[in-house]
Amino acid sequence: MTALADVARERGCYGMWVVTEGDNAAAAATYRGAGGVAEERQTVLEWTFDPPESTP
Repeated sequence: MTALADVARERGCYGMWVVTEGDNAAAAATYRGAGGVAEERQTVLEWTFDPPESTP
């Protein structure tokens, strides 16, 4: 994460983000340990569709 942040800064990025499952404690700990801060103002919305039916 540190190396990725360094590359982002070198390329002029003003920040970076990552998404993980809410119950993935290992990922959250890794990201927080690398300086990430939980963004409480964001919400992720998703749409789940049934797979298309196969045609004979």
